[in-house]
Parts: sequence; structure tokens; C-alpha cells
Amino acid sequence: MPIFNYSTKDVSGKKVDGTVESASSYEVVRLLRGKGLTVISVRAKGKEQTKANQQNVKYGKVKLGQLSVFYRQLATMLDAGVPIVTAIKDLSDQSESINLSAIVTNIASQIEGGNSFSEALKKYPDTFSSLVINMAATGEESGNLPKVMAELASYTEDEVALIKQVQGAIAYPAFIASFFVICVGIVVFILIPKFKDIFASFGATLPPITSMVLGFSEFMIRNILYEIVFVGGAIFSVLAFGKTDKGKHIYANVKIKAPLFGKLFHKVILSRFCRSLATLLDGGVAVIYSLTIASKAAGSILLEDFTQRTISGIEKGSTISDELAKSFLFPKMMVKMIQVGENSGTVPQMLIRLSGFYSEEVKVAVAALTSIIEPLLIVLLGGVVGIVVIAIYFPIFTLASGMK
Repeated sequence: MPIFNYSTKDVSGKKVDGTVESASSYEVVRLLRGKGLTVISVRAKGKEQTKANQQNVKYGKVKLGQLSVFYRQLATMLDAGVPIVTAIKDLSDQSESINLSAIVTNIASQIEGGNSFSEALKKYPDTFSSLVINMAATGEESGNLPKVMAELASYTEDEVALIKQVQGAIAYPAFIASFFVICVGIVVFILIPKFKDIFASFGATLPPITSMVLGFSEFMIRNILYEIVFVGGAIFSVLAFGKTDKGKHIYANVKIKAPLFGKLFHKVILSRFCRSLATLLDGGVAVIYSLTIASKAAGSILLEDFTQRTISGIEKGSTISDELAKSFLFPKMMVKMIQVGENSGTVPQMLIRLSGFYSEEVKVAVAALTSIIEPLLIVLLGGVVGIVVIAIYFPIFTLASGMK
């Protein structure tokens, strides 16, 4: 078992240091508290990382699911009374992510150096969002960091589930569409040219549908380089335009108004906004800061821009519900529930209900999309295959009957 170095104080305030063998730092803390000692820190022997090593670490991307596990474990350990530095170091040793382990170890070192937990998180904006940083700061100020971390864990777990639902809605159509493109490519560039040589050897007059299919195949093969350049240029242009302010707004509009997928994306945005805002308000973050952070977490520049106008109205004395009612982005039911929450002082609870409602709506939308898209893609693929089969086999049957 690992050996831990510990630092404690007894009832008289005298410092007591030592080492103990245990399964985890959590067990060490329990053991020491059982002896009536106040735990200052507990460190696994040989696990310390030098500052020089920390500075040389290159931090990569950390998955959201890994962060949710970290938040949940940290909340549990803090709630059990484990000192934050000890808890963070212990979780660093247990983490399956090399990147997260390195970041967390460095955070523990910064806290030991005098920084607060939230200040340490600010050093890693690519890993910890502004929502997480502000919630951590609020938890430290209120002395309720364990509860805040538990709320962040729940929020992140819901976000992971929501992302998986959206990915599930997109993955199946994307797979079928890719399969469709591959099949058409094989038919156009490989299968049809072989039949073209066969038909040419007979010298017979081909039916119009066969001539059309053969002509299309020949055109695609002859201009394949231009087609590659065109497709590559189109993709590059779309991506480049999407990085401009105008492009971001246009794409955001298209995203929520697109057929089939528009309603799904709209509900995802609303679910994220409600959940983020509820988490921040319940954590004690000021309304204006909460709205700003929640609008960014929602993932829509349209909602983010409108929220800035909402904040201006609130600063002048308006309410959240009155301001949200001015935009098409927020349904009347949502505005009404927030209004009820404002009147009763239960806005966070209402937002949690709304987030749950829209999350369920996303599940329903995903199921509906699958039931609609699947037959459409199958019919489309079947139609293309049917045209090719008719175009190829019709002249074969004609030639066979002529030979008789």
C-alpha cells in the first residue's frame, strides 16, 4: 500500500508530522481524525512533482466526461472533510487522463503557494470554463465549496448526456449519407464504365436512360480533378466564412431554422442555457454575471448577443422574464415559468425544471429524427440504385431479345 506523509495539529495546537501506510489519503484523514487530530495536509510519498517538471508539461485537451468525474470525486472528498490540497493531489494520482493529472497537480502546487482554488483554475481557460471558475470562486467565498463542486458535477454530467444525444442524432444520418456517397462513387467511377465498354462492343443503340447515366459517369470521371478542387474550395470557404462575425450569425440562424434539425438544436441551446443559469444563480453568482456566462455556455451567438441587451434592460430595472420575452429564441412557456420563479423567489428551481423538460424534448426529437431520416435515406439510396439497375439491365434485355 502507498505511504503517506501527514501534517496535523493536536488539541493543544502543537504540530504533529509523521508517515502512515494506507490505501488512500481519505483513509488517512479518517484515521487521524479518529485520534482527535486536526489534519493540515496529507501527501503520498514520492508523488511530489517539482516546479521545473510542472513548467515543462504540455497540457492537452481534457474530455468533459473526465472533468465530470473529477468534480464529483472532489465534491465527495471535500464533503468528507479532506483538505482541498490533499484531495486534489489524491485525485491527480487516480486520474486516468495524463493531461488532467498534470493540470490538477499544478493546481495543488499553486494552492500551496498561496493562490485560491478559483485563481488556480483561471490559469487553464481551455480546460475550465468561466462557469466553473465563477462557481468555484463563489463556493470559496461562501464556504460551501463541496456543494458547489457537486452542482458542477451534476451540470457537467447533464452536459455530457446532452452531447451524446446530439451526437447520436447526427451520427446515424451521417453514416447513412457517407455510405450513400461511397455506393454512388463506386457505381459512377467503377461499375458503369465497365458496362460502357460492354455496350460499345455490341454497337447497339442505347435507351435514353442508359445514355444519360453513361454520360453522367463519363462527365464525372473526365472532370474529377475540377470536382475535387471545387469541393475542397467550397469546404474551405464555408469554414472561413463561419469564422467571421457575419458568418457566425448567419450560420447560427440557419442552425436553429434548418428543416428537421433546427428544432433539435434550438432545444439543446435552451437546455444548456437554463441549466447553466440555474447552476450559477443557485451557487450565488450575481444575475448579470450569470446571464453572461450562461449565454456563452449555451453555444449560440444569437442568444449571446441578445443576452447582452437583456443585461442592459435588467440594469435599468427590468426583470429576466420581461427581457427574454422580447426574443423569438425563448418560448412563451419558458418565459412564463421564469416569471413565476421571479415572483416566488424560485428562479433556479424553475430553470432546473425547464432544463429537464428541454432535455427530454431533445430525446424525443432525436427519436423522431431517426424515424424520419432513416426511411428518407433508404428511399433515396434505393432510388439511385434503381435508376442504375434499370439503365444497365434494360439494354441487356433489349440486346438479348434482339439476338433471339
